[in-house]
Amino acid sequence: MYCAITMNQIPGAGSIPQDALYADYTQFFEQLGCRLHGVSNFIQDIDGLLDQLAIEGVILSGGNDISTEITGDADRDVRNPAPTRDFLERKLVSAALDRNLPVLGICRGMQFINVYFGGSLTQNIATELPDAGCHIRTDHQVTVVDRPAQQWLQGSLFTVNSYHHQGVQQHQVSPELEIFALSRSDQIVEGVFHPQLPIAGIQWHPERPGNSRRNNIALIEAFLNRRNYWKER
Repeated sequence: MYCAITMNQIPGAGSIPQDALYADYTQFFEQLGCRLHGVSNFIQDIDGLLDQLAIEGVILSGGNDISTEITGDADRDVRNPAPTRDFLERKLVSAALDRNLPVLGICRGMQFINVYFGGSLTQNIATELPDAGCHIRTDHQVTVVDRPAQQWLQGSLFTVNSYHHQGVQQHQVSPELEIFALSRSDQIVEGVFHPQLPIAGIQWHPERPGNSRRNNIALIEAFLNRRNYWKER
């Protein structure tokens, strides 16, 4: 499978921003037979990229906080936003779904999918939900609440890593999406999917250590083989 993957936007020399992608994305997905093409946050011709390169799927990577320019919220605790990236990803998701391509959101990518369909975000879990567990540089268990997913994910409870200070509470999920996984300790949303479109997102990083490998591989192989949440409609 040949997938387009979005990139983090970071400060560069002077006032020139840089696109960046951690190498572990490439290493992880290539092991599963998926080649990646990094999409610059400043590309204009999304349609040309998808068509000319024969892209077969889209991955929304982690990184920058989603900006208030795209959420419409007041800025309470948004860190390292990149509005250029937000608008690029919005165009990319629209173009991918127009072509019936499967879309996978990772960490920020899951949050972006929720915002794309009209959901909202908790800008900082630690201050807005003081009774919640830690979600930064740790691991925790998730509960799979979607019954069919319990079968193809090979379990209803497994361990994932966690690298996010923003999050999605259950009442913030878009009415167009459904929840398939929740953090066991505090019920923060860890996985969403669209029941009619081939798009789903997870709050953890499959390419990093700290995951239950068996469950994680089952999920990513479903994306790469267009099964379950990503089946052709």
